Amino acid sequence: MRIVAGTWRGRQIAAPTHGTRPTLDRARQIAFDILGPSVVGKRVLDLFAGSGALGLEALSRGGSEAVFVESSPRAAKVLRKNIQSLGAEGATQIVERPVAKALPSLAERGERFDWIFADPPYGGRDAGVLLEWMDEFGSSILQPDGGVLLEIGQRDSRPVTSRLRMIRERVVGETVLCFLSWLVTDEGNDR
Repeated sequence: MRIVAGTWRGRQIAAPTHGTRPTLDRARQIAFDILGPSVVGKRVLDLFAGSGALGLEALSRGGSEAVFVESSPRAAKVLRKNIQSLGAEGATQIVERPVAKALPSLAERGERFDWIFADPPYGGRDAGVLLEWMDEFGSSILQPDGGVLLEIGQRDSRPVTSRLRMIRERVVGETVLCFLSWLVTDEGNDR
């Protein structure tokens, strides 16, 4: 795997040997081409981080800080090595907890993010649980003009949420990139 563009373009990063499914270079290229300059100077949260490819790509393209949430000690070790190899220690933080526990903790600490990247295991309930949490508490962690990039499998159900709306969907092989933003009412406030 490699960083696709930006400051670290072409730099290799390692992927955990088992237990994760890293976002392929092609899918990351397409995702970040769509995101464009919206990550520049922004703070990102990389959930189910694995190798950290999404958050590191955002930093390479001008993101200001990336917080990685990864529950697997093996994957977190690989992630630390990737961060060190790129010299990104000052712009990163690793939270070694399950996403379901990390999100409430980050919200309690007052952490806010411009982008949330989530690449949960395909075929499981993690994407649905994440969106349920976002419906209820998301405004405490995602900036009002923030967005979510959710990766799901082709066979997975499309995300359904009452407070976030799908603004774009892109299929890349077996991966579906879902771009979501806050649903705004006629009064201009989120619901």
